Amino acid sequence: MKYSVKAILMRGGVARGIFFNESDLPQSTEERNSFFLSAFSSPLDCQNDGIGGGSLTSNRIAIIKKSNNNADIDFTFAQVLPNENKVDYSSNCGNMLAAAGPYAIEAKIIVPKINNDKIKLKIYNKNTGSSVNSTFCIENGTVKYAGDTLLDGIQRKYSPIELDFGNAIGLATGKVFPTGSKIDTICGIDTTCIDAAMPIIIIRSIDLGLTGLESKQEIDDNIDLKSKLLKIRLQAGILMGFDNVKDMAIPKICIFTHPSDGGTVAARYIDPIFCHPQFGITAGLALATAAKIPGTNINEYLKPDNNIEKFIIEHPSGTLPLTLNIKIDNDAIFLNKAANITTAKKIFNGILYTE
Repeated sequence: MKYSVKAILMRGGVARGIFFNESDLPQSTEERNSFFLSAFSSPLDCQNDGIGGGSLTSNRIAIIKKSNNNADIDFTFAQVLPNENKVDYSSNCGNMLAAAGPYAIEAKIIVPKINNDKIKLKIYNKNTGSSVNSTFCIENGTVKYAGDTLLDGIQRKYSPIELDFGNAIGLATGKVFPTGSKIDTICGIDTTCIDAAMPIIIIRSIDLGLTGLESKQEIDDNIDLKSKLLKIRLQAGILMGFDNVKDMAIPKICIFTHPSDGGTVAARYIDPIFCHPQFGITAGLALATAAKIPGTNINEYLKPDNNIEKFIIEHPSGTLPLTLNIKIDNDAIFLNKAANITTAKKIFNGILYTE
């Protein structure tokens, strides 16, 4: 079916995605997914007949609407699987959340007051049923993109955006440790499976025969490693309460070691079978949360100071700085703050056509 739909390509954090106003999209889920698959040229590995980039990290969709959920806007994240006839809604994406507020103003879903220089929007994340606060700069009633904040992996400086995920515990599974344990031995490897902003599987690099400082290419080219991680991920997914996760974007895998350049930890983010060139915001918050909880593999290895809210993850392109304030009372875990300073940019605004 032919469609012509308004869309804006945005960079949020260190990723790009295509943003839609929900009112412009086909209303039935079946028609909407058909439109997305056609727009991204899926299923086709190279995706050269659409806007897809051939990988999950480049096939991101954000759907925005005015909220009826005690928030300013609703956000839905989707990923088109490159070589499959499927649109996945199971994941979460902090990078796309970074651009959600600016997009809402660009699309005139939100109209800010002309005299204000900052705006704070409450975003209801329909993927997780939770809310995120986004605070960013505006100028003369429009988004101010120019600024002095530089992200590793992004060439230029932009205006800062603060995302605070609040108490993002158990968003996908209802539990901070969905397996019921802080450490699970899976395929002979000790893992910590945690659900905080994002469900992830945490593994010490040394247990995989790695230094933890490998490049993205070194990890992506390691066929034996990818085979082992796939087996761990499939088994962990079942233990975490998911069905077969082979065709799901979650859970992700994080491989960690001691920092080498002044950070809190050095880590590699597998999303879900390829190494991310940087590090996802929500996965980073999950890793930081696990690091501050006694009894997890990363806490026992790093022994970080819980009084220090700043948590810096060293990744292949630089660092991801996070702010985490955690309260632990026996088995009760509460995040007073789980935040990141990021940036966004409008890349193009136009019409997306499909046949």
